[in-house]
Amino acid sequence: WINIEVFGRPTLILSHRLLLPVDEAYIFADRHFYASREYNSLQAVGGALPTRDGTVLIYLYRVSTDQVGGFGSSVKHPVARTLMAPYVKGLFEEIRARAEKD
Repeated sequence: WINIEVFGRPTLILSHRLLLPVDEAYIFADRHFYASREYNSLQAVGGALPTRDGTVLIYLYRVSTDQVGGFGSSVKHPVARTLMAPYVKGLFEEIRARAEKD
């Protein structure tokens, strides 16, 4: 169980996380089976692959929610992506800042 802030409110989440180091690369996955508010489930996978000039980060995620289903869903999906973008951007900026400290 984890408790994180989602859209400014605490959210209790049942999560399964995996981090697998492979030489100097990392593969990771995160699956949220339950979230107490805002969305139903989340699945994310990615990797950090070393390059000559630094690291390439690959990240794919999928969120499931009843809030964008039904009538008007073709309009709700792009709006939801726009709302989620700043949070994902902030996550990666935080990761970069931590990596630059080390």
